Amino acid sequence: MNTPADLTPTEAPGTQAMDSQAMNSQAMNTRSNQVSSPQWDVAVIGGGPTGLSAAIELSRQGVQRVVVLERQQEAGGVPRYCSHSPFGFREFRRCLTGPQYARRLIRQAIDYGVDIQTQTSVIRLSPQGCLQLSKPSGSSTINAKKVLIATGVRETPRAPRLISGQRPQGITTTGALQSTVLLTREKFFEHPVIIGTELVAFSALLTCLKAGIRPMAMIEQNSRVTA
Repeated sequence: MNTPADLTPTEAPGTQAMDSQAMNSQAMNTRSNQVSSPQWDVAVIGGGPTGLSAAIELSRQGVQRVVVLERQQEAGGVPRYCSHSPFGFREFRRCLTGPQYARRLIRQAIDYGVDIQTQTSVIRLSPQGCLQLSKPSGSSTINAKKVLIATGVRETPRAPRLISGQRPQGITTTGALQSTVLLTREKFFEHPVIIGTELVAFSALLTCLKAGIRPMAMIEQNSRVTA
């Protein structure tokens, strides 16, 4: 039986695993260095109103190669699920519903030559603007001179808001309410209570009213309406 001292360096315990990791790392770096096309001036991560508006303005200012990377099947962000108005008055001088506003932004971005890639998740952002992407067709890598992160915001779950207890049936978030009402035309409830008076709470109120749901009350912990 050989002792560790009798083994050659390539046979030493753990060396093979270390060599494999090094080779994999080197291969990844080589692939990243080899990927130079398409080369983008700016890659915008997030295809909501902020990302689309930024891409439009960049193209308007003369930036030639702009790509928007959106993980969902369609760009447009949250307004796609807001079937009520008013959207777009500042940009288009028109009072639009959320889906109309989203489509208008997408069309304008395309008219300015922006490349919108949907169902595309950025799973790694490396130095020098190297982005590793995941798509239904597989993974790929692109390079961009500049990267703009416009991934928006997420609803705060109950735990960070210090709301204890279980989540029984009938309690939902605004995002889930709006997407379900718009996409499936289903009703969660008939007479809900809306907690909060921020703009998003009023958006939930308008969504309910448009869907034939009649909220009973809006509850605010502060002394005045937040919106």
